Amino acid sequence: SDIAADIVLANITADVLERLAPSIPKNLKRGGALILSGIIDGKLKCVIDAYEAQGLTLESRQKRGEWNALAFRNL
Repeated sequence: SDIAADIVLANITADVLERLAPSIPKNLKRGGALILSGIIDGKLKCVIDAYEAQGLTLESRQKRGEWNALAFRNL
C-alpha cells in the first residue's frame, strides 16, 4: 500500500538524498513538509535542484558551520 506522510525527515548524506529524490516526494501528502539535514555546503545546490525538480518548493534553509538543513513543501 502507498504511504502518504504529512512530514518526512531525513538526516543522511547528500549523495543518498539525491538518489532518493524521485521516491520521497511520492510519499508526501499535498501540503506536506520535507526536512532534510546533514548536507554540506558543497552539495547544497545539487540537493536543492534534485527536490525542486520533483516539484517541491524550498521554504527555508538553516546553516550551522558547513552543515545545512532544508525545509521543502509539497504544494
